[in-house]
Amino acid sequence: MNTLAARSLLFFLACVLGDSTSFAQTASSYDTLIQQGKLELKAGNADQALRVGQSAEKIEAERWEGYALAGGALMNLGRYEEAIDALTKAIGSAPENKRPALEDLRRACARAESGETSKAGTVPPSTTSSSSQVMQAELVLWMSIESSSNAADYQRYLAQYPEGTFARAAKSRMNSLLKSDATNDWALGWDEERASNYSAAASHYQHACDGGEPRGCRYLGTLFLNGQGVGQDDGRAAGLYKKGCDMREGTSCANLAFMYDKGRGVGMDYTRAVEYYKEGCDDGEPMGCAGLGTKYRDGKGVKQDTVQAAQLFKKSCDGGYSFGCRFAAMLYENGAGVDHDETLARQYYARACSLGDSANCGK
Repeated sequence: MNTLAARSLLFFLACVLGDSTSFAQTASSYDTLIQQGKLELKAGNADQALRVGQSAEKIEAERWEGYALAGGALMNLGRYEEAIDALTKAIGSAPENKRPALEDLRRACARAESGETSKAGTVPPSTTSSSSQVMQAELVLWMSIESSSNAADYQRYLAQYPEGTFARAAKSRMNSLLKSDATNDWALGWDEERASNYSAAASHYQHACDGGEPRGCRYLGTLFLNGQGVGQDDGRAAGLYKKGCDMREGTSCANLAFMYDKGRGVGMDYTRAVEYYKEGCDDGEPMGCAGLGTKYRDGKGVKQDTVQAAQLFKKSCDGGYSFGCRFAAMLYENGAGVDHDETLARQYYARACSLGDSANCGK
């Protein structure tokens, strides 16, 4: 391993371990050793870092930092098999947010041990100076963004190094940040919609949907369905519900089923309606269970089965959907799929009323 790459690798490991300047004056012997070891890593003193790491291991065998120190030092010394073992122990007890970087180091170590050229930091003696500079550039870029909260930084890294040593960690961090941003956009859109600022809401919902937040797709679809802040467009609404449903958002599936059920924006198709009502119901959306129940009750898109319909209506009601309660009450009232029971019918009507279905209050 060349000297520059080795020092950068050790500095990266020091970054994984944390800031060497911020520890309490009352730190334990273990903590003091870890801080000393991090200073040795930054100075490139692999032999001393190894001794410190091994001393820390003896004091606290259940903690991860000592193994990480020893693993980095062994890797720098070219003792790759021992380094893999130490890093494996570190990964086993390290907190979840530290594991991806440690796993990346272990993979780099494994490549070096097998004679392959590492993409960042571990450079076999036969590697050319030009290759070492490329590897060094990747490592420097990664160290500059490793703690970034901007998804664009990780996108930039992946654009330059799509198969880089830290690509897996970069993708994970980027996706997490994008999802967080998308969820925030959805929340902002909901605030704007509640204030009747529909155009602003639509913009936020679009960003949320594009970022992978299914609620953004669904809420934007409903704006298109109602023509609020955007032009009324049933086809766009159905397409957005489909996108949300593909992301396993049950309400989007139920809404899409409704579109097929009524022929809005798509051709009327009871079979497809049954399919999407079922997806919504299976994903925990009580409206989907109620919609599926109506198809079994009426024999549309599926063989008529009032027993199955009753079970679905009760499931929908238990999930807090007022129409599920109403439909269950009607079946008990008429003795369809269940025994005729006026008492249960009144109970289900009362539940429908308590959930906001005022038409059934007092029945």
